[in-house]
Amino acid sequence: MKLIIVFFFLVSAKTLSAARQQQWRGTVLSEVIKGRTAAVVWPLFEDFCNQYEILPVDVSFCVVPIRDPLTRYLATQVRSAPGASSIDSTVTWEKHELLELNSNKRFLRYKMIENNQGITTYLPTISVLEHKDGSQIKWDFIIDPVKGLTIDDVRNNLKGILAGALVKIEVKLSSST
Repeated sequence: MKLIIVFFFLVSAKTLSAARQQQWRGTVLSEVIKGRTAAVVWPLFEDFCNQYEILPVDVSFCVVPIRDPLTRYLATQVRSAPGASSIDSTVTWEKHELLELNSNKRFLRYKMIENNQGITTYLPTISVLEHKDGSQIKWDFIIDPVKGLTIDDVRNNLKGILAGALVKIEVKLSSST
């Protein structure tokens, strides 16, 4: 009986190790936010619940009752083509659980716990970095492969999210000065 349990454990450990090796890992950097220091940009990311203010999403709020760990819901309407009506669209949604928020080092880490996009594991870390001309957003990610996508698709999607975020960040910072 002990031999069977040990064999099962070893096979399970190998399977788990192989699954971890298949995860995609990557980093995407935003364009430089010129003239805006990391100290100015970071507070926009600290508000984990209201990321709709800076990310290209339609809805973002924390799940109530608020408890530890903090959980947020995001959703956006994705049109099938530019200019398509809302009839020709899909709503994508995600729930995220905050794992760490470090204001001194200006990063936050969370994991996706539910979604309607077929993603099983997604662990991003978003950092706001100093740059000689301003600041820059760094988005590190670990994600299990997603059926129908490549790691380049994931990177391109994140680049699009960061480009949309830069527009919203600039508008938000310009309106507050």
